[in-house]
Order: sequence, then structure tokens, then C-alpha cells
Amino acid sequence: MVNSIFEYGDVWKEDRGAMAPGKLKLTDQNIVFKNAKTGKVDQINNGEVESVFWQRLAGAYGLRIQTKNPSLYRFGGFQNDERGKLREFFKEFYNLDMKTKEFSLTGRNWGTVNFDPVVLSFDIDKVPAFEIPLAYVSNCSTSKNEVTLEFQPNDDAPSCMMEMRFYVPTDPNPDVDAVEAFKANVMSRAGITQATGDAIANFNGVQCLTPRGRYDIKIFTTFI
Repeated sequence: MVNSIFEYGDVWKEDRGAMAPGKLKLTDQNIVFKNAKTGKVDQINNGEVESVFWQRLAGAYGLRIQTKNPSLYRFGGFQNDERGKLREFFKEFYNLDMKTKEFSLTGRNWGTVNFDPVVLSFDIDKVPAFEIPLAYVSNCSTSKNEVTLEFQPNDDAPSCMMEMRFYVPTDPNPDVDAVEAFKANVMSRAGITQATGDAIANFNGVQCLTPRGRYDIKIFTTFI
């Protein structure tokens, strides 16, 4: 008989690079995570779950849950012997096959970028090397064959990745602008910050070395 309730008191949720500790409860009705520091509760109802994967996550094992709306949740801190029990749980009560997501460990820095509704996946020989949740992206800019992603900092994280750049080769089809296509895919899925209110200061036509070009800079109270 498959258990209909699993409770974990020492797990964490990944949030923009920070590992927020808390308690996770999985039932046949929903999945609930309560942040131990803030008390914030995340609830995912049974019918909202699109897919579930088991994967390595920050030195341990974790659940990667994607919802239909779509959103991405990653919970870590599991032991590997939980995998079989959780696979049976999701099969029985959520009618989902919990597959194992493997990642490439070759260390290569060239590959193929693929987009799904919630992440940018950088794949090497069709195996993902890393994923970027696109809701974490605050800005996307281009310059010649380069695309730059900027990320919102998380004050709770000990260190944050602020920027990542991709070199995008020219498409052999002259009618396709590969750089702009990359940017369009990011912008359509990302949580881009919209500037509202009045800027504290404006600088027009500032010459920048990286990314190269002239840009207008607006400074607001909490971001640029």
C-alpha cells in the first residue's frame, strides 16, 4: 500500500540562489512548503502539477516540480532512498511518472540552448548542463553575437549571480537573427522588472564598453 502522506521537517526550497529551510508536506490533495524563517506558505494543489523530476540539487537530492500555470519549484535535502517511495506516491495519487533528471558533467562551455515555459536549459550532447529559471531574469540585452542576462539579487543568499553572457553564433539562414530570437525567447518568459514612478536620476547616451554601445541609464530607488 502506498503512503498518502509524506512529511519532511528538514528540507529547503531554492529561491533565486538562496536555500530557504522549512517543512514540506506531500498529501494526495496538495504539496505544502512552510518557510521556517518567514512563515510563508507555498501550496501546490494536485491538479496544478504538470511534471515531477528527481535530481541532484546543491549537493543532495531534490524534487523539481513544474506546474501548469507555469511555475517551477525545487525542494532539496532528500536522501536517495526516498526516491522509490516518492515515485510510487506521485504515480498513485498524481498520475505522474517521476523521472530522474541527469545533468552533464563534461565541463564544456559550448552547447545548445533550449527553452521551455519556465527555464532556459543549456544542453551538452542533448543532456542538460544547467538550467536557469527565467522568472529570475530581470533584464536581457544584446550586442552583436552576445546576449547578456541580468538577475535580481536575493538579499537572503550569501552570494548571487548577477549576470551571465551567451555567445550566439550567426545563423546560416540570413533571414534568421539568432541573437534577437534568443532575446525574444527570454523576454517572453522572464520576470522583467517594469520601471514605474519617477527616476532619481537620468543619464543619456552613456558610452559603455560591455555591452558595447551607448545607453540611457535611469536610477530608481531600488534598481537601475
